[in-house]
Amino acid sequence: MRIDNRALLDIFLAESEEQVASLEQTVRSLQERPADQEAATTAYRLIHTLEGSAATLGLGELQCLAHAVKRVLEGIRRQRHPVTGEMVALLLEAATALRAALARTCDGAQADGADDELRARLDRLAGA
Repeated sequence: MRIDNRALLDIFLAESEEQVASLEQTVRSLQERPADQEAATTAYRLIHTLEGSAATLGLGELQCLAHAVKRVLEGIRRQRHPVTGEMVALLLEAATALRAALARTCDGAQADGADDELRARLDRLAGA
């Protein structure tokens, strides 16, 4: 049985765009209702799925960025960190960066280190 990697990548890209859109919506919901544990869990699951799919396809740039986002969301979900305006802004910035990384993947472009500083800020926020 032959696996069509391009077809898998196309499916991943389409699903990931939907996941990032849902993530943005959920983060905005958390901004309005910071104690909403259902929203926190939903956001965590969305980014966890994106991270795992990126890892499966060998997309290290996306996986690393998604992992950094996941660590912040895990802190929210486990109620270790309150939702703050700074956190929401950074998570929305990360969603934009995820979209850009997806576009680079679609175009076949190589990782350029553009997300290194963002990942470092996410790590600091998560308490790395």
